[in-house]
Amino acid sequence: MLNDEFLNNDIKIKDNNEYLQYIVEDNPYKEIDEICAKLNRIKFAMLREASLAEMGCVVESSQERPIVGTQALDTCYGILFYDRINKKGLVGHGAPSSKVATLHEMMQRINDGSVKIIEYMIIPGFRNVDYKNLSGLEELLQEIREHSPSNIRFVPMEEKLGPNVKLHKNTLTYEFAFDTRNGKFVSEEIFFDETEVNPRYIPKSHHGMGM
Repeated sequence: MLNDEFLNNDIKIKDNNEYLQYIVEDNPYKEIDEICAKLNRIKFAMLREASLAEMGCVVESSQERPIVGTQALDTCYGILFYDRINKKGLVGHGAPSSKVATLHEMMQRINDGSVKIIEYMIIPGFRNVDYKNLSGLEELLQEIREHSPSNIRFVPMEEKLGPNVKLHKNTLTYEFAFDTRNGKFVSEEIFFDETEVNPRYIPKSHHGMGM
């Protein structure tokens, strides 16, 4: 489990570390590499506690995997349900032709017969946003309005979409992750990509170092 001691702990060099490669003292990128190494440690620790929905699938949080999310949202839709009182979350990855079926599967899973409030967020894929194609979003919102179980009150999440959803720059798709323990998005942490921030991986023309 992640805790403050883990997050704040100095990086320890281990010869058998299977994830990270540390640098020698005279490396000009040493400081940024060490920062990225720590962020990678956090990322892989979080991934061990995460369930990520594939296309057309739904994942549900558990004690062992309290983080839920999905990746590669292009023309698809990510759907997030969160029961804040019981710290329970579901994520669905709705394909264009089956997004409504994915939504109804999530409604069935969340409904145990008890009265509850479910916070929700619908995340359109990158191409939907880029082309301003919001018909699928409206269709899903209408389904929630018209087919919600009588014992469940669905309310939109107060969190803003932009800061909580990460753009995967190599594929131009959206991805997000949500920690049900504290009700916070952890998209930037769990989908950290060193190649997007470390100058050694970025073409020189992109960071002012010449052609």
